[in-house]
Amino acid sequence: ISGWHLYMIRLDLEAIRPRTRRQVFESLRAQGIGVNVHYIPVHLQPDYQRLGFTAGMFPDAERYYEEAV
Repeated sequence: ISGWHLYMIRLDLEAIRPRTRRQVFESLRAQGIGVNVHYIPVHLQPDYQRLGFTAGMFPDAERYYEEAV
């Protein structure tokens, strides 16, 4: 039993441009490395958006989400 599936990678998008998180994600998957997107910011979830939360309200959470695999 392993917890490796919970290991987070935080990308330095400035250093790897023009790559995006999506490109890194797809490249890892193509090499047989299982990756997932974790922890989508709560305020971006549909139920919270119906309550009036919108993108841009929590920029640090959104930046982390864009950099994490």
